[in-house]
Amino acid sequence: MAGQAGSAYPQHFHAPWNDGMKPDTVLLYNKTMGGVDNVDKAIKPNQSLRKSYKWYKKVAFYLVELSVYNSMIMYNTTQNDQVGFRRLNYEAFVKSIIHNILTKFPVARKPRGRPSQSRVSVPLANMHIPERVMKENGYPSKSDCFHCKTKLGKRTITQFKCLACEKRLCIGSSVFNCFKFYHDEMVSREHAVYLC
Repeated sequence: MAGQAGSAYPQHFHAPWNDGMKPDTVLLYNKTMGGVDNVDKAIKPNQSLRKSYKWYKKVAFYLVELSVYNSMIMYNTTQNDQVGFRRLNYEAFVKSIIHNILTKFPVARKPRGRPSQSRVSVPLANMHIPERVMKENGYPSKSDCFHCKTKLGKRTITQFKCLACEKRLCIGSSVFNCFKFYHDEMVSREHAVYLC
């Protein structure tokens, strides 16, 4: 390998994990390698964006990675005098950032599978709400309306019942709504009891 600085003959080098021969120019380059080369060496294996047609995405992600690398350098230099401090490499620093972000702002997981059939999540024990009664085969269960049968003396088939009263009551138009009539009468009876 020919170069302007140093000879092309291989030189012996010693590293804790590897001994061998390298050209003098490679040894000189490794010895005087600048900050840009170190940044590229650290960022390249952990790069977030590999391929993209949009040039501005590449630039934006590179600037984010560069700012993370600068943050790592600042963190390592400011924490260096702490007792028991261990310097972080780029990959460990990025993982610690991700871990801190996810612990501070946890991501709510969507429930898996089909959503539940019950639409109401609050307890409905004492609330007067109409509910459609279904059979086990999925078809609506039909029965006589309590209010029509007792007060009006006629037979009306309904699919609905009150959750609190457990009475079958029909829900018709605004003129003929036994559910409303029954509960209005019930409220007026309770109000009359309180007045006595």
